Amino acid sequence: MIPFLKNYFWGLGDLSLKIFLIVMILFMLLEFIKASGMLEDSLVRLNRFTKHLGLKKQSGMPLLAGFIFGIVFGASLIISSSREQQLDKRQVFLISLFLATCHGIVEDTGLFVVIGANFWWITIPRLVLAILLTWLIAVFYPDTSNVENDPQKV
Repeated sequence: MIPFLKNYFWGLGDLSLKIFLIVMILFMLLEFIKASGMLEDSLVRLNRFTKHLGLKKQSGMPLLAGFIFGIVFGASLIISSSREQQLDKRQVFLISLFLATCHGIVEDTGLFVVIGANFWWITIPRLVLAILLTWLIAVFYPDTSNVENDPQKV
């Protein structure tokens, strides 16, 4: 029984260290990107793609955060942005839909690959499904924010 516990705690410590290192590297990378000004550049590039999914420029940061770090971090930015009136209901819905399908793709994939999962089988199906679902819903869920704010269009 003692060798079992020794192996268990050794494996637990080893995996915990790997998880800690992955998360720390991601956060250090994020801080470097923010400090170097590359974050704004990344958001502009991301917008070139996300506008085809029906998302506006303001949705970039919550989407990027949820995509990299997970749904909790992304959701906190979605809530913050919607309270600041930067995101309308449609934008919140589309971001939430994308992140529900494809959240934490960088962090989760890194963690699963460390324990032996296949990178491509974790990443590609989730990404393709998220893009297709978000695009389809954006097509069938029209943007009514301009109609509501412009009395001449009503």
